[in-house]
Amino acid sequence: RAILVNTLFAKNIPGEITIPLGEIRKLRRGASATEDDEILPSLPLLNEPGELIVDNEDPGFDPGINQTDSPLKRLLGIKSTRGNNYQQGNQRYAPEFWQPVVLSSYYGRYILSAVTTRNGKGDKSAKWSVRIQEPGYYDIYCFIGKESDRIPGRIAGQRGAAGGGSPGNTGPAMPDGGQQPESPIKDLHYKVYHDDGIDEISVDFMTIDGGWNNLGRYYLSPDSAAVELTNQSSGRVIMGDAIKWVKVNQEK
Repeated sequence: RAILVNTLFAKNIPGEITIPLGEIRKLRRGASATEDDEILPSLPLLNEPGELIVDNEDPGFDPGINQTDSPLKRLLGIKSTRGNNYQQGNQRYAPEFWQPVVLSSYYGRYILSAVTTRNGKGDKSAKWSVRIQEPGYYDIYCFIGKESDRIPGRIAGQRGAAGGGSPGNTGPAMPDGGQQPESPIKDLHYKVYHDDGIDEISVDFMTIDGGWNNLGRYYLSPDSAAVELTNQSSGRVIMGDAIKWVKVNQEK
């Protein structure tokens, strides 16, 4: 169950947004529909006070050096650089560079996008950086964009990834009795920069819930805090979206 919203001429990307529906209950009393328009006094806040969010569309995001220069490509005179156009996230294949892809379950204000690349040995990374104004402890979150199990996947392997099964499971059963393809995204390896050093955090994409997920609580000084995502993974594809820092209010 889902609501499909087509924004037509607005600048939203993707133009068609899928909003999953949760539990649906039948009202005991009859409900009458209304034809009145409700005009909001302002746009809903994308983030709450005290939250610092850096999306892959923001200036604080750095995809690193994305030019690939293998011996064969040097011989043929081919240079592969980061794509400037958004793609519809073919998760059976990912390029060597960080490619922006769009999906309605990704984070963003107008552009619901993330970046993907193929797995490697940790030699490539993307980084989210933010300027901390107030020193103190911060909860740090990463955003994981996953489609709902109730919505047929439009990207190969995406719905299977949202199933939350174990790594040995190929995914939830299909209506015809078959199995969903195995998720190409498995483990995501983050590096969290803080005052005491760098912590390496591994996130299991197969079992983690979609949305904001806590990477830990760290003390940060008024300087640039950062989170880095490497291309190290046992899966074929790595996906990065947005990072959030939330100031912990310890005053009671």
